[in-house]
Amino acid sequence: QSRFYRSPEVILGLPYGPPIDMWSFAGILAELYTGVPIFPGENELDQLGCIIELRGLVPTSMVEQSSRSKLFFNDDGSPKLEPNSRGKTRRPRSKTLAQALKCKDESFVDFIQCCLRWDPDKRFTPEQAMSHPWVLDGPAPENGGGRQRRGRGGGGRRGNSHKSSHHHHSSQQYGAGK
Repeated sequence: QSRFYRSPEVILGLPYGPPIDMWSFAGILAELYTGVPIFPGENELDQLGCIIELRGLVPTSMVEQSSRSKLFFNDDGSPKLEPNSRGKTRRPRSKTLAQALKCKDESFVDFIQCCLRWDPDKRFTPEQAMSHPWVLDGPAPENGGGRQRRGRGGGGRRGNSHKSSHHHHSSQQYGAGK
């Protein structure tokens, strides 16, 4: 996993599996949307700082299980917040995902957020991602008006059978726990 797309469990030296790919996928989607990496860390400490800046503090259980905790955390479990080479010190939750993406499409922001959950067991699976409204309905119109379906060609399973009731689901329904 290249650093900008590296999942927290890989950085922290925790066991990992397929959820690392959903983390990376979200990073790639965000970069395709904005043109710049969403987590542009200069090194692994700064990388974790970039993640903390948007996603908040690392869950205590992940800190406690980390085989590399001394690299990233103080003795009290707080993150080492050191300035990077440009003098920027990253602060937990100092900006929202919507701000980082410069995006008003709430469905897209929710999709990315669900793929960037700290806990790999709560992160979207590919199956959950495929049933999210952003995937099923496509992006919101640029003018910010009501949602409309955009054709994507090829038909496939995305025929006219899609029910508009999906618009009323919160991200909680899409894989908030196991």
